[in-house]
This record gives sequence, C-alpha cells and structure tokens, in this order.
Amino acid sequence: MFLGQVMSVDGSCQDIVDQAAVEKLLVGIIPRRVNTNDYCQARQRLPLPMIRNLARRNRALLRAQLPRP
Repeated sequence: MFLGQVMSVDGSCQDIVDQAAVEKLLVGIIPRRVNTNDYCQARQRLPLPMIRNLARRNRALLRAQLPRP
C-alpha cells in the first residue's frame, strides 16, 4: 500500500485506504473500516532502510522498462 500511495497521483492516505477497501470488496471481503488511522500508524513504523531498498528496486524495475536508445 505504501508504494501504491507514493506512486499515485493523489498521494493521500485516504485514497490508498479507499482503494484497498474496494479491492477487498471485489473479492468478497468486507473491510473492517476505511479510516486512515491504522494505516498511517503502520506506515510510520516502516523502517527507513527497507523504504530505501524498495525505492531502489522500484527505480531499477522502472528503468528496465524504458526503451533503449
């Protein structure tokens, strides 16, 4: 969810939590709630080295998709 939030146009916590709720509904799961408190608290606990690693990997994957000159 964090990477989805970072890469989304909106970029808001509410948008990504709403998207997750819709995805659950589409597979027949009723979401517990759609407020941002739990998500934002969990996001704050993400370790910085892990976020850096994810960003680097994501960058490498995106670069690999670029057309070669």
